[in-house]
Amino acid sequence: MGALGSIEGLLALTQCVADEEQWVREEAVIALYRVGAPEVVPALRLAQEDEDRHVRMYAAEALKRLMGGVIGPWRVLKSRTLTQRQKPLSCG
Repeated sequence: MGALGSIEGLLALTQCVADEEQWVREEAVIALYRVGAPEVVPALRLAQEDEDRHVRMYAAEALKRLMGGVIGPWRVLKSRTLTQRQKPLSCG
């Protein structure tokens, strides 16, 4: 997928927000939060409109954290790692 800090990696993650698999969209939101750059905000806003409530919740929490707001159950996002999934994260 490329390094998360690279433009290619960031583009790949933003594409993953629209993947048909719910778990891929969820992991993409978590990874975008970890990037933490202002460039991830549009993709996180898109994820707030996702059909899956978990994706929407993670996107909302990520945006709140990135914008300096108060958050609720953030420890879920903070403790998750991209390697917890059995399937590799790939989109596109």
